[in-house]
Amino acid sequence: MPARLGELILGALADVGGREYLARCFLDPEPRIRAAALALLARLLPPAQSDAQPEVVIRWEP
Repeated sequence: MPARLGELILGALADVGGREYLARCFLDPEPRIRAAALALLARLLPPAQSDAQPEVVIRWEP
C-alpha cells in the first residue's frame, strides 16, 4: 500500500506541474500553502539517522 500511495502522490504532483509547482508552493506568500508543502516533504523523506543515544530519564519515588 505505501508504494501505491507514493505513486499516487507523485502522479498528482506531476499532473499539477511537477517540480515547478512544488517550488512555487515552497515560496508561496500564504503560510498555509508553504506549511502543506513542507508537511508533504517531511512525510516523503526518510527519517534522519543519528548516532546520538536518546536521553533516558528514569524516575523512581518510593
